[in-house]
Amino acid sequence: HLGDVYGNNGRYHVIHKLGHGGFANVWLCRDTEAKETTKYVALKILMAATSSDDCPELRVNQLKAAHDQHAHEDDGAESICLLLDHFKIHGPNGDHISFVYPVLGPNVSLGLFRASADPDNDLRSLSLQVAKAVEFLHSQGICHGGE
Repeated sequence: HLGDVYGNNGRYHVIHKLGHGGFANVWLCRDTEAKETTKYVALKILMAATSSDDCPELRVNQLKAAHDQHAHEDDGAESICLLLDHFKIHGPNGDHISFVYPVLGPNVSLGLFRASADPDNDLRSLSLQVAKAVEFLHSQGICHGGE
């Protein structure tokens, strides 16, 4: 709910709902322990039924070492959004694994490209970044199984 606090010592203060899907809700939160005056994060809270210690999304933590090793190369590692934090929320429906990510910006939509001076070039560039990021994930044994 809006106004709720989560994480160690109530670090993440919920201020807006960003979205929802079949397995999670995503909230815009203020990080109350940030060094800057105001820092926002995206808090993804999984449904209790899909929250387990072998949750595939937890494997993304393992990417940090691979990302640091390959980040200097143009192989897609720099396009992977890594976790900032994760923890469990104990609720009436069970335990919910929660992931904290940086807030990246608006959804990518064709409307963003209509205002571009060269939308075809921008779409090609975006497509190449996505293909390289997926290739990097596959090289690390991770694949996307969503809809």
